[in-house]
Amino acid sequence: MSNTRTPMNTRPSPARKVTRKTEEKRDAQNDAGLKITVAGESYSVHFGDITPTIARRLRAELGCGFMQLVKELASAPEVDIVAGFIWVCKLVAGENVPLSSVEVSYSDIFADDFDMADANEDEVTGPEA
Repeated sequence: MSNTRTPMNTRPSPARKVTRKTEEKRDAQNDAGLKITVAGESYSVHFGDITPTIARRLRAELGCGFMQLVKELASAPEVDIVAGFIWVCKLVAGENVPLSSVEVSYSDIFADDFDMADANEDEVTGPEA
């Protein structure tokens, strides 16, 4: 009789393999972002720029995370959502300003120069009318 033991569990490891495609997908997701133009000034941020500290501050101030903020901005840009996005852009840029210092009005949103686009695109498209 042999003294070698067969392992009890012969299933593959549940640890996820990191492949080139996994890294490419993660990089693409981190590079995705949004750019808006309000009152002639452009603000952009990429998902990979959002630190845990910024995410916590955003949730504490607006009650939502960055992905939800972007969804709401794309579907119904309200003044508080636009101001929250600009605030996040400022935090990412290193400006430690309070949310209350960012002021956006409906006239800014309804203006002809209010635009949204992918942060990686040069071409800017406006919201659907």
